[in-house]
Amino acid sequence: MSLFRRKDVASLQAELFAPRFQAAGIGLDTEIARVRFLGDADRLTQVIANLLDNALRANGVDPAKDVE
Repeated sequence: MSLFRRKDVASLQAELFAPRFQAAGIGLDTEIARVRFLGDADRLTQVIANLLDNALRANGVDPAKDVE
């Protein structure tokens, strides 16, 4: 476990997923509070990536939606 900023982890994942959202015609809005956590940054990275991937799959049928 380590101390890390959620914003750093979430922002990196949003940057990595942005091209996929753009290609699918789905807006991705990231407004992330600056909060520090003591935990597993790698696990949080996996969780955020999974949530973004799920959002892409769920909105694939209706690309007019945005994800916040």
